Amino acid sequence: MAVLVSHRFFRRLRRRPARSSLAAPLAALAALAVICAGGTAAWAQGWRVNLTPSLPGLLYRVVPASEAQPGDYVEFCRPLPIGHVPDGPCPDGTARLLKRVIAVAGDRVLFTPHDIAVYRSGQEPIVYRAPWQARDSRGKALPHPTWGAEILVTSGHVVVIGDHPMSLDSRYFGLVKGE
Repeated sequence: MAVLVSHRFFRRLRRRPARSSLAAPLAALAALAVICAGGTAAWAQGWRVNLTPSLPGLLYRVVPASEAQPGDYVEFCRPLPIGHVPDGPCPDGTARLLKRVIAVAGDRVLFTPHDIAVYRSGQEPIVYRAPWQARDSRGKALPHPTWGAEILVTSGHVVVIGDHPMSLDSRYFGLVKGE
């Protein structure tokens, strides 16, 4: 009896119309189009995925440097050809950097070999631990800004810092210009 039931079942399957061979590829293509459209919209709204060790998280929202406030994240091309940076769309062929803003126009900043102090009008200084590294991850020498002098952050510029000790940030190239 079991053989008879199986035989009937297979005869029914043979009578069903065959599905289109294009159904699966078309569904995959539609899903890819939805993902691309969503990714493009997220990119336009400032969302970025970070896959480097310079910041601890995966997803960040960036703002233009000219509109940034302390704590915001900005994306920019390195202003000086220093340090190892992966390939990317910047004019020098490197990837854009993603860093946290610690000082904006009107703030005074003091760079030392061990930290960055930010002075805002009428407030106690905020000190960020940021020891200067003599060499990058590939052993090349890194420059440093003028230590001991207070620098006034001018309009259209910000001071940025990375959360990773080997991060390329304002310790090595000073003010970042808004793009």
